[in-house]
Amino acid sequence: DDDDDATAQRSSSNISSVHNIILFEGVMIYLNEGIPHSLLELCSSVVLRAGVESNNSNNNNNTALASFSSSGQYLCFADRLENIPGGDEDAAIVEMEGTGWELLDWLPKPGLARHMGVAKLKE
Repeated sequence: DDDDDATAQRSSSNISSVHNIILFEGVMIYLNEGIPHSLLELCSSVVLRAGVESNNSNNNNNTALASFSSSGQYLCFADRLENIPGGDEDAAIVEMEGTGWELLDWLPKPGLARHMGVAKLKE
């Protein structure tokens, strides 16, 4: 019984949160119209689906080593995003929310890769 208790304590102390950071830098500038928006949607969908599958697996397996939380899923970018004229922050918020992300930081600048920021997966 003591061995089982010690194993259970070690297993529960090994569980950690999974964090994903997706980085785009100067990629979307070169993509055809419609693709950047779709790529943002795809990234949020894949991360969310992986988290659901991870959590389902963890619920069926008492020795899981990681748990998924949408709060640990981030997108960092220095690029030119679609549907955002100039450095319009309101347009950036709408674009991010429409693709499954919540904009946390927005830092527009001059140049081709004019949109810089950080977003997290919407909960």
